[in-house]
Amino acid sequence: MEVENYLNMMKKYIKNKITEIEESEQCYATINKIFKKIQSSLSSDYIDLNEQFKEIHKTQFFDCNIKELKNLLEKIDNAIKSNCQHICCVDYIDICQDRMQKIQYCEKCWTTLDY
Repeated sequence: MEVENYLNMMKKYIKNKITEIEESEQCYATINKIFKKIQSSLSSDYIDLNEQFKEIHKTQFFDCNIKELKNLLEKIDNAIKSNCQHICCVDYIDICQDRMQKIQYCEKCWTTLDY
């Protein structure tokens, strides 16, 4: 059980990191778009600030490549699936207000299992 908990916590951390990076990339793109519009009216102090901001952004987020994180996430998923001694559970999920779908998953690692 400890291995599954460890892998699931690692998986959760990586998913959160990917979301954080994607949201930061969107924000960064918006900031750059605004900067380009107002650049001609800014003093050199603001232009220097923008360059510093770009450097911080590069070191914080580009060092942590989303593709590498997704590959690691896939490896963790595979490790969970292959090492867990699954305890199957059958449940029903709502598809819409008047429809439900039967699913099967593992109680230990939460992996969706095929019937």
